[in-house]
Amino acid sequence: MKSNNYSKEEIISSLVENLLITEEYNEKEETKDILVGFGEKSIKPLVEKLGEDVGISNEREIGSVLKRIGMPCIPYIMNELYNKYLPNRYFTASLTVSEIIESIGEPAVPYLIDYICEYQVLDGREESCRRLREFVSLHEEKAVDCVLKRLSREYLNEDCWQELTSILVFLGEISVEKLFQGIININHKHIDYDDAVNIITEHDNDDAKNVLNRYLKYGSYEEKLIAARILDKFNDTDAESTIQVLYNEPESKMLYDLYNISWEELELGLMNLYEKMGYKVEKTPKNSDYGADFIATQWGSERIAVQVKHLNNTTSPSAVQEVVAAKMYYICSKAEVVSTNNFSKQAKNLADITGVNLIDRDKLKWLIEKYNW
Repeated sequence: MKSNNYSKEEIISSLVENLLITEEYNEKEETKDILVGFGEKSIKPLVEKLGEDVGISNEREIGSVLKRIGMPCIPYIMNELYNKYLPNRYFTASLTVSEIIESIGEPAVPYLIDYICEYQVLDGREESCRRLREFVSLHEEKAVDCVLKRLSREYLNEDCWQELTSILVFLGEISVEKLFQGIININHKHIDYDDAVNIITEHDNDDAKNVLNRYLKYGSYEEKLIAARILDKFNDTDAESTIQVLYNEPESKMLYDLYNISWEELELGLMNLYEKMGYKVEKTPKNSDYGADFIATQWGSERIAVQVKHLNNTTSPSAVQEVVAAKMYYICSKAEVVSTNNFSKQAKNLADITGVNLIDRDKLKWLIEKYNW
């Protein structure tokens, strides 16, 4: 007698069919347990059935299995079910999908944001995306972090950018806080200064001003200055006078000047600073500097390749890589990167490995005070 050799796919397909037709409770529960045991292999046939008109009760049964499988089903639901089935007709499967997503919770957020970003502009998906935005808003902090990470990617079309921005605006104060932290580099680098400021100004006045006024009252000099500048974009009547007061603080004027001078002025100032420190300074060619803006030499002592970074954002590892190349090209004994801001963790790690000296905002301020730049 010829034996029946069924593949896993055939067994799972048969189990899914049995789940939908059997009325015996114990048999139904046993079938669910077996499907859950097959794990990710059960997802495709279950989702495909969910995309058919199988009736409310069967949709619930399928949903209960997918909930138990958990996170692995989210990408498939996003790519297949929402993309293929739900946009074409409105039916209760969309409610089942919402329940599945809600049962998985926060780990689903990055996938939802990617889906919203990629598909919100296509016909028929507006309702799906609206539901997903509502779900994302339940996990505010995770959602903001995911959106900011997505915004930091190099290539985003305008529609995607607008959709991501609208999520941040919808999330209110928490996104203003995260954007502001990104500007002053407290936690992490997100998007550049101008983009962050523009997104903050798109928020509701109260949401933005509540956060900015907290920094204006309790923040450091730098935080107060940036907050006042952004408030000025809201036509805040007190912002301009606040900026002037901050500018006139003697101990803070130098830091203000550092942020407001041009890159060329900063470079010339640093060359003068190194001369005051006892170095002979040589400017590198403007269009082919090989990663160093000038070379500082102390006869019989050292020869340093120096790169200058005038940044609003955290200085990245690329600055370290460039100055290492310059050190080799100009046959220097040392390499330094001088920045008007802080250095990222990755930049610091790379500098430790390569022996590059990093002069951040605080060190630079100390040197300026010491040598009276």
